[in-house]
Amino acid sequence: MKHIKLFEAFKLDKNIQLIIDTLLEEEGYDTWPEFLEDQSLGDCQGIVASVSRIIKANKLKGFKAIFGEIEIIDMAHDESDLGKIMTHHWIEYKSDILDFSKGTLQEFIDSSDFTSVYGDEDALDFKAIRTTAL
Repeated sequence: MKHIKLFEAFKLDKNIQLIIDTLLEEEGYDTWPEFLEDQSLGDCQGIVASVSRIIKANKLKGFKAIFGEIEIIDMAHDESDLGKIMTHHWIEYKSDILDFSKGTLQEFIDSSDFTSVYGDEDALDFKAIRTTAL
């Protein structure tokens, strides 16, 4: 498996890089932005299920699958979106929010954040409803 080295701004943990590389390979994408751009509203559930399977298959530690709500809290977004709440699925790893799916959030994120795997806690308030240790 080749490593894509997706993010120049920071070095990803080897476990996160393994998940991304495996996900891209399984889904038939060459790049992370291409994978994100092809997502639609509601894809987060299937993507988190795939990520969870990859985590379990590789016996990676420290991960949790989360289902919860996200509230728009950033004033940079359209004021009519402020306070909007959506349900979403994401992964937590060592207390970091990892958002492998941008389908639900595409219209609420800046394109410069589109290649990040980390959730933007300055713009979005993540509130867990159900947590599953992986």
